[in-house]
Amino acid sequence: MPKQNVPLELINFVAKTGFITKELWRKYFFKNKDGRWMYQSWKNLELRGYFIPHPYPIINDVLVLNTKNPKLKALIYGKPVKHVFPTYIMHDSELYNGLLDVEEKKLIQNWETEPQMKSRLGIEFGYRGYEDQKVKFPDALVENSVIDIKKSWEDLNIDSIGKIRSTIGAMSSDPEIQSYLQEVTRELPKGLKIHRDTAEGFILLAYSESKSTYRAPHNHGNAWVIYAVVSGEVEMGSYINSSRADETDRLILKSRETLKAGDTQIYYSGEIHDTFCKSENAVVLRLTSADLREEEKAGRMKRFQPMEA
Repeated sequence: MPKQNVPLELINFVAKTGFITKELWRKYFFKNKDGRWMYQSWKNLELRGYFIPHPYPIINDVLVLNTKNPKLKALIYGKPVKHVFPTYIMHDSELYNGLLDVEEKKLIQNWETEPQMKSRLGIEFGYRGYEDQKVKFPDALVENSVIDIKKSWEDLNIDSIGKIRSTIGAMSSDPEIQSYLQEVTRELPKGLKIHRDTAEGFILLAYSESKSTYRAPHNHGNAWVIYAVVSGEVEMGSYINSSRADETDRLILKSRETLKAGDTQIYYSGEIHDTFCKSENAVVLRLTSADLREEEKAGRMKRFQPMEA
């Protein structure tokens, strides 16, 4: 009989999804491919006290966490979500099949489910019930957009950067994402980190700005950045630095434009720009090719004196 290790990966999967079907378990978590042990291995998940059958008797071959097992608390990262109602299992299992597939292919590294997101945000940030506010959560925070960005990154050139810009623009135009980000960023002054890619180094962030917020001219060092306005209006200016004879900075305005929902702007390495929130508030998506904190720490990122009105 195969050695019985603690199914830590499976436990944490069910902790954030609320269930596991036998088919998903067989395809992604049953490590011993010898079919002779499959039936007993599935039963052992229940016999060892980690899982119990779904509480609805009409549901077959679906397990949920045995929350009465005191040992589970030390094995779970965060708070487990409640079990899923039967009507959602078919839809959700298809979604998780796709996510596990791309995760197995190493196209994504982290993702959150709708119930997990509600549970986490509700506890950490004191959110009121989203159902009352009629705000629809995305099914998973890592959507097809991040997968598309990673695919474009595999052969990075001016064309693939253009594709990434289009992907970010499409995200900022999506009504569901707009509603979600407008609500969440109000409670997160430092912004919401949607995805940090440990392999490629890029970071996708959403943040909010209040009226008249001005970010003085700066560059992003060796990193390049794509902005996409989700809501509101943000004015962005582009500059060139025509240094004086004494090597002091002299910025010359090259262009200035107002971005509205769905509009994007890109600044490549070293390009100087400023931003100004024109509307009562604005929500912005920002993708940086590298961690700006590291660029600033290394002295590559430069800030300039604010421009006079």
